[in-house]
Amino acid sequence: MSVTTLSRASGISSVDIKELLKLIPMLSEGIPLYYEQDGNGGMKVYVGEDVLLPLLKAVKPLFEDEEFVNGLLEMLEAQAGDMASLVKALKPVLKSLPKVIDGTTEVKFGIMFTALQPSAETNILK
Repeated sequence: MSVTTLSRASGISSVDIKELLKLIPMLSEGIPLYYEQDGNGGMKVYVGEDVLLPLLKAVKPLFEDEEFVNGLLEMLEAQAGDMASLVKALKPVLKSLPKVIDGTTEVKFGIMFTALQPSAETNILK
């Protein structure tokens, strides 16, 4: 299945465009990020469920569409190089996403920063 065919998969027509349109202002205004600091100088920076849940719920129909899932897997496999054989293992994961999304009430996507610890081997903090 080509990318063109993938874009015509029936799941595309059931994507909640209204929910996606609500996220459009973030393209120019920025994506709201949250942060938490721990007592050791570390920090977590993440996108919260206020952004992620509407996005996930809007694209959920894509993963209910067999044609879309197969096309996505083909595309991933073509780009995976030496790891292409592992792509097939993603199919059950992708097929289960609608149920996972329906049951999700809290989701965060982010990065954790850890404070650099001084070391006798480095002069970075001296």
